[in-house]
Amino acid sequence: MAFICINNGYANTKVKFRNREFMFKSATREAAYEYDTDIVDVNGKRLVVGEGEVDVDLNKTSSETQIACIKHALNLSGLREANVITAMPVNSYLNKTAREEYKLMFKQIQGINEVIVYMEGMAAVLSDYSWYKNKLVCLLDIGGLTINAMLVDNGNLVDGTAFSMQLGTIILDNRIRKALEQNSLCNVPSYQIKYLTNSHEAMNVLREYVKEIKQSLKKANYPTNVEYRLSGGGSLQYQVFLKAQFNSYLSQDAIWENVRGLHIVGGMLYEKDSLH
Repeated sequence: MAFICINNGYANTKVKFRNREFMFKSATREAAYEYDTDIVDVNGKRLVVGEGEVDVDLNKTSSETQIACIKHALNLSGLREANVITAMPVNSYLNKTAREEYKLMFKQIQGINEVIVYMEGMAAVLSDYSWYKNKLVCLLDIGGLTINAMLVDNGNLVDGTAFSMQLGTIILDNRIRKALEQNSLCNVPSYQIKYLTNSHEAMNVLREYVKEIKQSLKKANYPTNVEYRLSGGGSLQYQVFLKAQFNSYLSQDAIWENVRGLHIVGGMLYEKDSLH
């Protein structure tokens, strides 16, 4: 049976099937117009995928948006049946109950057979494994709602160092928006923030944001002098500032690293179905 890799983040869903890659906003709205497309049915509702507001509920298993995104990913692949390789933020992944509930959510969707769950961040490591050889690296996998942090030694996870912070770029954007609105006493819609990141207010928020991340790493007893690598779509959103603050390496394919790593996992498990 074929396999499909789905990294359904809080901001964007990334999908890899064989040599094809897709990405769409992890958002839905109810279908209301004749010209609506990308519609899936969830709990009796007709939802348009890729439009509307994102769902920031930490419990993805109860999210209609997440279910809709998974169904849409299957539709894009053209598969009627598939095994799925997916990933969870570190803290959720390390919780066995949460991991099993997440698997169950996938299996309740028609056409999905076996579900393999991997750790976000370590999936990104697999996508560029040779880069991590012979070095100690602090990986910061920055997503929409979470940052997955971990120490990687010669390509292997250092036991006990992986954890998640609720400091993704959706949260950062909201902090910047609030700071701008408090100072200017005017409305700043979310789609305007990307044009205002060089403002005085935004830079102050960004400095405090980085300080908070570094304090969390210090609390987790991370070494002070370590090489950093950034991954995830959030790292690209603020790449100039973050690269400078962490003196880090960042691939321009950072948003794809987790799902490409999942595809490597799938290839090892279902080699006969893997096309490289």
